[in-house]
Amino acid sequence: MDSRPQVLEGTWHGDRTVVRACESVEAARAWYESAAHEEAKPLRHAAADTSAVIISGFESPPRSA
Repeated sequence: MDSRPQVLEGTWHGDRTVVRACESVEAARAWYESAAHEEAKPLRHAAADTSAVIISGFESPPRSA
């Protein structure tokens, strides 16, 4: 597997994208605002340039075997 993106347009923001699935927008917001995440957030910010978004209705493509 080649994890380097092939940028076709624009500027790629990094070398990884992480998707965290939740049951609902409300569940995603509750996770993001949780005490555990608030405690971990400074560590994540210190280790990487990050962005966080909530996207309603996003479905991950199926994984190939």
